[in-house]
Amino acid sequence: MRSPRLAAAGLALLAVAAQPAPPPAPTRAVGDLVLLTADTVIPGDLYAVGNQVRMEGQVRGDMVAAVTRDVLVTGTIDGDALVTGGSLVIEGTVGGSVRVLSGSVEVRGSVGGDVLAGAGRVSVGEDGSVGGDIITAAFSLDMAGQVGRDILGRVWQGVISGEVGGNIELDGRQLELADGARVGGDVRYRSPSDLIIGDDVEVVGTVGRRSNVPAVRARSVLLVTWVLGALAFLVGGLLIHLAAPGWSGRAADSVRRRPFMSVLAGLIALLTVAALLAAVGLVLLLSAPDLAVAIVAVSLPFTLGAVGILGLGLALGPVAVATAVGGMVARRASPYTHFLVAAPLIVAMPFVPVVGWPVLAVVAITGLGAWVRGVRPRRRPRPAEVAQP
Repeated sequence: MRSPRLAAAGLALLAVAAQPAPPPAPTRAVGDLVLLTADTVIPGDLYAVGNQVRMEGQVRGDMVAAVTRDVLVTGTIDGDALVTGGSLVIEGTVGGSVRVLSGSVEVRGSVGGDVLAGAGRVSVGEDGSVGGDIITAAFSLDMAGQVGRDILGRVWQGVISGEVGGNIELDGRQLELADGARVGGDVRYRSPSDLIIGDDVEVVGTVGRRSNVPAVRARSVLLVTWVLGALAFLVGGLLIHLAAPGWSGRAADSVRRRPFMSVLAGLIALLTVAALLAAVGLVLLLSAPDLAVAIVAVSLPFTLGAVGILGLGLALGPVAVATAVGGMVARRASPYTHFLVAAPLIVAMPFVPVVGWPVLAVVAITGLGAWVRGVRPRRRPRPAEVAQP
């Protein structure tokens, strides 16, 4: 009888050993200057908030940074880099993609994936390389290095003097293929002026100017709005998890455990603010002009504050829902991972025909109610007192 029992015990041990190890907890760094020296190794993700970030070491996961001045990467990031605020300079290596919303982006090192940038200036130096695509909405684009695939977007001024493996599709005011540029695909552009082509330029495909600029501008505005909104949603969600982990945890738990109560709380919040606005408007209509001015002076700060809080709650509502849904998929991961797992579903919802926007509205109202319910910490049950004999 021992052999079957030993075999069963061995199989149980193997099953336990075969389970994947939980991911390392993210490292949080907050300060005026966040400095990671060359000998620093972050085993998981890095979340940095501050004035400046200097990353000289290695991050084996993703790096998320929100700064007021600049981020300088001279080390190695194995995953993605998500940066908002200030400027970003990459002199080291980013194994994944770069998603940034800042004043300027400069790639002097290597990016293995894509660069998705909303910035005033986007630059790839002569020694810089991007393995995937460059998708940008910027005032100026200067690409002197290498891009593995395509360059897409809208710029005011764009100069390409390096090597592009795929196509170039740009909408801009002044576009130029400078001396020595190499394009492995087609060049398609929209501009009120002709494309400037320098000497010794090689284009494997065709060069064509497309019409219908106003329609392209409208699509470009929608694309830029979606890109900036998606970045703001991702960064805002991570920051609120970092700043208020208890509140965000209670909000996600409300969505997961009491979804109908969350919807009800969200509807009550919406109706309360709407009733406030209607009451103020009705009083103004029925009041004398002199009294109406006084009413506006007194009620305006409270009304604007209520509308602002409601708008912020609706904007951050999907964060709670995404965290709750992600927690059902990746139960053992951190709340940051829960949010990032389901966030792409929220971001892609506007592109779903017919039902996309209504579902997004329900998600926002549900999340709003969850944040409202999560304001008060849950009461822990008091232990029963046992009477002493």
